[in-house]
Amino acid sequence: MLIVIAAFVSVMVAAAPLAALPATIADMWMVSHLAPVVYDDVTVGMLPLLPAIGVVAAVASRVRSVLRSKVSVLDIGVALGCTLAVPAILTVVAWLMLWDAAKVYDVGPPPILQALATTIVVHLVAFVLGLGPRLWKALFKRYRLPVPLVDGVSDAFAFARYLALAALVVMLLLAVFGLDRQRDMLASFPDSGGATLAALVVLSILYLPNALVGMASVLLGADVAFGGAQVSLFSIHLVPLPPTPLTALIPGSANPYAPALLLVTATAAAYAWVKAKPSLMQILGGALGAGVIMLVLAVLSGGTLGWYGYVGPTWWLAPLLAAVWVGGSGLATYAALLFAQRRGVQGPGEEPVAEETAAEEADAETAEPAEVEGDVDTPPSEPEPAASGSTRFDKSQLEADSDGDDPED
Repeated sequence: MLIVIAAFVSVMVAAAPLAALPATIADMWMVSHLAPVVYDDVTVGMLPLLPAIGVVAAVASRVRSVLRSKVSVLDIGVALGCTLAVPAILTVVAWLMLWDAAKVYDVGPPPILQALATTIVVHLVAFVLGLGPRLWKALFKRYRLPVPLVDGVSDAFAFARYLALAALVVMLLLAVFGLDRQRDMLASFPDSGGATLAALVVLSILYLPNALVGMASVLLGADVAFGGAQVSLFSIHLVPLPPTPLTALIPGSANPYAPALLLVTATAAAYAWVKAKPSLMQILGGALGAGVIMLVLAVLSGGTLGWYGYVGPTWWLAPLLAAVWVGGSGLATYAALLFAQRRGVQGPGEEPVAEETAAEEADAETAEPAEVEGDVDTPPSEPEPAASGSTRFDKSQLEADSDGDDPED
């Protein structure tokens, strides 16, 4: 509905005929789901992440609302099916609208498989986030999977937040110390009036998440490609770039001290583990989670940009380095805690690493099974043996029915 309203306003403001409304709606749907946009035979596959982030936030909130009470595995499966199937159908409808509009206007439908893939990925990410860590722990317990993996993924999300914050700070510093580049960028426009400035500001806001992903990739030690240009902490090779405030942040050459920014990444990775007292399984979950998070962000934030070709982080290098940073810092933390325990030294208010599992199991056995209501950090109890007749999970979290059926059923 928001897309329909925005498309109608755009058509009215542009004084375009109402016949252009279906194509405008379809294009906005594709943009919000990161599907490529084709206009006058030019393909734009690098689309702003901000609209897709709005879609993810809205869908995740709805998923959490639907599954916040007692649910069964079937309920989760139905919710997943609806979350993926309905948007996929709407993407096919939007594709047909663009195919029909291409006969009259200079627009075209994107590759249908790519459009469906990005739509499904966007909504799958929303569903995963909407379940929340507590329900994921319940699912892992239900199917006898290692629950510490979920804790490790939570630590990976913490690392991603810290790295994004560090990337934003670095970009602000580049803006402050690169005011000359910003002035040169504005001078390239023949008319730098209020409309031009407003358009540049809106464009920068829309693409700011993409820029943060690119800067995070650079801080990991990877690089960002912009057609023939390559940007990293170690070297910068540029080609003529589009005149925008975000591209004007890129300096002409790499500073000799720029590799020292890797210490920022190391600090973010270490801080993500500082209070976790991680187990080896949790470290594995953190490394895998960091790699998958960076892979999804790198793939969704990059794409083809007209004649420039591919623009974005190297899709395989940034995830690999993210996994190495998180996994390596986790192992270092684990070794430090193990060394402290063997020397009889405990952190302030901390239990020794060796006692963590026993303490958590004792807490889990005495904890009441809780309903899934948003993000709760307290892990659910460990599954009991089958002979006990209950797993602390059947009725209260995944197989609970509101009609009071017999527990044996």
